Amino acid sequence: MAISRYDSDGDGRCDAGACRAVPMVVSPRHAVEYEVARQLRWIGIRFDLTIVPDAASGRTYGAPASRVAWMGSVPWYADYPNGSTFFVPFFNGASIAERWSLNIALLGATPEQLDAWGYRVRTVPSADDRIARCIITSGRAQTRCWAELDQYLMTEVVSWLPYMSVDHAQVVSERVVGYSFDQFDALPALDRIALQQGSD
Repeated sequence: MAISRYDSDGDGRCDAGACRAVPMVVSPRHAVEYEVARQLRWIGIRFDLTIVPDAASGRTYGAPASRVAWMGSVPWYADYPNGSTFFVPFFNGASIAERWSLNIALLGATPEQLDAWGYRVRTVPSADDRIARCIITSGRAQTRCWAELDQYLMTEVVSWLPYMSVDHAQVVSERVVGYSFDQFDALPALDRIALQQGSD
């Protein structure tokens, strides 16, 4: 923070207006966001917390006009083990919808859309062309394309910061000799579990 443009006197605390009353939507059952908000006060970032029920949280932070800067924990699983599962809904301009959108960075939004949502900015970066190039490739070339897109987005465009990682321990019987984790629903893949046959 001390070397950012948001700290004019270099004391490690944000003194810019952008750090005051930062809109944050949280679920009443996700205590981690409250702790994040408390800890970030040390560097001068103060949140304006809005507590909404889980069922309504997506509609609140996902509406482009809501201008929410920080969303709470939103689990996202791979429908298909491929970068398109993440890059298309989160970073493609075509995925922006009026009432609810996962593209909360509004990448690829048009000047007309930004004006309608009340933003003073009239142009934002777009990753649409890069996403389109990755989708039409296959194999290792596609994997490399998604990796390059990831580097481009995270270092030059949107700079999302992960603030939480979840570890999951699965305790199983000694009879389990084959096991696989289902990425789609984050549960054991029941069709991939093998048990050792018991002795009579």
